[in-house]
Amino acid sequence: MFATILAASSAPLALAQSNDERRPTPVIGNRIQESFDTQQGSATYYYSVRLNPGGNKAVLKAEFECGASISISLDGQPTFSPATSNTVGSSTRCTATIVHNFVVNKPKNVSVTLYLGSIPNDKFNVDLSFSGGTRSLAPKKPGMSKK
Repeated sequence: MFATILAASSAPLALAQSNDERRPTPVIGNRIQESFDTQQGSATYYYSVRLNPGGNKAVLKAEFECGASISISLDGQPTFSPATSNTVGSSTRCTATIVHNFVVNKPKNVSVTLYLGSIPNDKFNVDLSFSGGTRSLAPKKPGMSKK
């Protein structure tokens, strides 16, 4: 799943971005808000976010050079990426939004992998947030039915 934080005022403490899959950046809160400079071209970043059980939603909003790409993988599952991107005015910058719904069966740390595909020195502005996960997964008592 997703995660790290770099925000202002009342937002949690921001942590450095991890390029080491074995040591993902822990997300404090439910949001990754970062600016990435891909000095060497494409880059991959790793995060870990604690999510509650139930239906969850990940929303990614990104701005980058048109022609670049961005995708996300949660817990090693297949990646998801925007179907289209939109040009920002008459510039060469594009924006994209991804909404991904998923279920977590028990409270857990979810690994989030962020893939940025670009030319060297591209700048990505990324805002990835998670919400949901409030469903109780307690077993139903015998004889109880849904209304």
